[in-house]
Amino acid sequence: MIPFLPNLEHSSKVTLLSSSLSYFIKKQSRLLFLVLILTSCATSLKDASSTAIESERIRQALDTLTALYEKKETSFFSHLHPLFKWPAFFKESVQHDFETVSEINMTIKITRLEITKEAVFTSIYWEGTWKDETPPVTVSLTLPLRQSGNALFIFSTASPPLLMEIRGESPFGVFQKK
Repeated sequence: MIPFLPNLEHSSKVTLLSSSLSYFIKKQSRLLFLVLILTSCATSLKDASSTAIESERIRQALDTLTALYEKKETSFFSHLHPLFKWPAFFKESVQHDFETVSEINMTIKITRLEITKEAVFTSIYWEGTWKDETPPVTVSLTLPLRQSGNALFIFSTASPPLLMEIRGESPFGVFQKK
């Protein structure tokens, strides 16, 4: 049996080389990580800023629509685009909500936002409660009514954004006239 005797001179060179390589990799990995992050971003910093601004404008438009609906103010309708789909039916349904209940509480959360040159597609989740202290005889639903749903709101890219269309379960106009 031949005993293993380490070559100390060779071992110190390997250790030095190993620590140098480790230091180099750590430094390079930080740089590589930074390069990967910057190149994997879909938008430039300028685009990200404009995207954030547009997202905030849509959030404010939704907050305004929700607040006006909860207060049952007819100025709600001024936030609809002139080319809004089904304007007469929608207006009658919302107006019927205003006349049917005494209190509306609504929560709307944006789940997805897609910004194009023509429109802003906003997927939302909403929850609402409609209450009335003395419900009219004509209401066939039991109050308070609690509902929730998902919808796609399509906003114009104008300033301020105007609601052009609602697809899915609309949070507005729940007491549709029959």
